[in-house]
Amino acid sequence: MVGNVTSSGVTLIVGQIALSLLSLGLLVFTTILSYFSYSAQARTGVRESLEQLDDVEINSSYKLKPILHRFEFGPKNPKSVLLIKIYKTQYNEASASVPKAASDQLNEDQIESITDKLYKDDEFHALLQDSGVNGDGIFFELATRNAVTARRFANSAMTEIRDAWLN
Repeated sequence: MVGNVTSSGVTLIVGQIALSLLSLGLLVFTTILSYFSYSAQARTGVRESLEQLDDVEINSSYKLKPILHRFEFGPKNPKSVLLIKIYKTQYNEASASVPKAASDQLNEDQIESITDKLYKDDEFHALLQDSGVNGDGIFFELATRNAVTARRFANSAMTEIRDAWLN
């Protein structure tokens, strides 16, 4: 009888440990799933916020459109990389046969001036980490995952790009 009590006690303890480990595993799984879900919601919020902005027309041939290029949710270093895409609105056979990068319309001094103006703005001083240019447009790396802040920055950046282009 003593042997049966001991073995059932050990079985009970092993069962409780297994149940505790299963519970811990489910808790870890739920935490990871929640993190990815929250990250996806934040990324979607920034993307949709940028989509609400109207394209800025530079002249009859070009427009500016903000796009979320990359998003890093990180708890310590969140990043939203915005691309202000410069695209041609009118195509004809002559311009279609010889494609030219729209960002070539702006020289390096103008792009540096745009970045400096945005960096000096009190609202965006702490946010703007980096900028760059490629054939599609101008990239801005922001230290935020806030959708409203990203939209306000994109709106200001498009205004500055348009003003630099037209001057």
